Amino acid sequence: MPIQRCSRCQAAFECRAGERSPGCWCRTLPAIMPLEAEACLCPPCLHAAVRERIERFVAGVTPETADSAAAGLPAPDGAPVEGIDYEVEPGGLLVFTKWYLLRRRSCCESGCRNCPWGFERR
Repeated sequence: MPIQRCSRCQAAFECRAGERSPGCWCRTLPAIMPLEAEACLCPPCLHAAVRERIERFVAGVTPETADSAAAGLPAPDGAPVEGIDYEVEPGGLLVFTKWYLLRRRSCCESGCRNCPWGFERR
């Protein structure tokens, strides 16, 4: 397995991008949107880059723009990823992120904490 150096932190890591099975570890992250072109990143740096990109995207989403923002996103596929699709609070409560809720493409009217449509349970 080729050893790569992370383009951000210079850490060494194994890259399996050319392998079919099991393939690169980076395929465990959801295919959400292309990152800016840069060389391979180590697992912690790629996870951080994905989160940064998502945070920039969802920061501009308002209840008025949620439908159009959601329309251009891929629907959730596979298991949700902790730290990207949901967070687990200290008491064990799982809270979906605004990103994940947008990818579902519609409001479930359950009063989700991060509802991009602004629905609040009364």
